[in-house]
Amino acid sequence: MMVQNKKDKQFKDDKNIKVNKKNNKETYQELKEENEKLNKKIKELEEILANSQIQYVSLKNEFDAYQKRIKDNEEKFKQAIFEKTILEIIPILELFMESYKHLPEEFKKHKWTA
Repeated sequence: MMVQNKKDKQFKDDKNIKVNKKNNKETYQELKEENEKLNKKIKELEEILANSQIQYVSLKNEFDAYQKRIKDNEEKFKQAIFEKTILEIIPILELFMESYKHLPEEFKKHKWTA
């Protein structure tokens, strides 16, 4: 009986080893497939990252150009306003100068005419 128990135990151990080997092969195959899927996902994400970086650089360049354009337009606008203001003031100054020429000599010495 003891010999039978040993044989039974040996048989069970052999059977467990075969089952474990089969399970190990299945587990290995499952892990291999999962690894392949994950590697594929990594490549997809790396491509998305690369495209995102390209888009970021492109958008940054466009935004920098936009800011420069706005600044240039602002400077041009300020210059145009300044020129327009000066051109509107010049005739008034000319009128004052012409009026001063016709001012009697006695008034030319007052503070308000200096």
